[in-house]
Amino acid sequence: MPDVCVPQKLSELLELQNIYILDGAKIGFQFSCSWDMEHGLGVMTRKGKVINIGEAEVAFMAI
Repeated sequence: MPDVCVPQKLSELLELQNIYILDGAKIGFQFSCSWDMEHGLGVMTRKGKVINIGEAEVAFMAI
């Protein structure tokens, strides 16, 4: 992960690939990212709060 000092710089390194709507009010976001092209970045949210961040599969795997 590159050193990022302001949120705007992070947006330059990410590209949204998919949005997953899952059971239990969970929404996952899958990104490609410049620092890990193979694994990407995944973010899982529930009711508007981030509950997990990791590789791209986090966006669609139930926890």
